[in-house]
Amino acid sequence: MKRGALSQLKPFGFKPLFFVVLLLGLGLHLSAQETNEQAQDSVKTGAALGKILLDNPESIVSKYSYDPKIDRYVYTESVGNFNVNYPLFLTPEQYYDLIEKESMKSYFKEKI
Repeated sequence: MKRGALSQLKPFGFKPLFFVVLLLGLGLHLSAQETNEQAQDSVKTGAALGKILLDNPESIVSKYSYDPKIDRYVYTESVGNFNVNYPLFLTPEQYYDLIEKESMKSYFKEKI
């Protein structure tokens, strides 16, 4: 007489075993679900290009000039007579704050 899979499972009780495995599987599946909406994925997509910060070469002349008609300081960067960037317009208060920060940076660089 041949013994098949059905005859081996019969003494074990196939139906109760099936329901136990089914309930355990559902329980594990339900416990693995995250319901917290604030959980964010920490993996960022896309390429991280990074930034390279270089000082301007000596050929680029940076200067501030005051325009009394508009009561603003104008910051320009140029090579010869050609402007490299758009001019930056600063109020007198912004200009004094910027000059103060630059002088503090140069002072501490000198001390280091």
